[in-house]
Amino acid sequence: MELIYEKSQPGRRAGRVPSYDLPVPEVPAELRREAPPRLPEVPENEIVRHFTALADRNFGIDTGFRSRRTTERRVRSSSCGSSSRSSPRSQGSRP
Repeated sequence: MELIYEKSQPGRRAGRVPSYDLPVPEVPAELRREAPPRLPEVPENEIVRHFTALADRNFGIDTGFRSRRTTERRVRSSSCGSSSRSSPRSQGSRP
């Protein structure tokens, strides 16, 4: 998977911040940047695709690996065992 900086192309922008005609705060000289920050220049749809793909690669409970044994054990335990008449749910009671 490419880094967002590798997808960057000069001149492409996601959007612009609106101008509110507010005064610019004074920043002390020792805290000022010498050069503007190196931000990726990517359109908004590419940003969304990039971070969605990152999220999909992340391990999640819904999309993660579930072993077959766990599934078989769950199915077997619900189908075997006590009869449905002795189940608290079949008697109309709630836990």
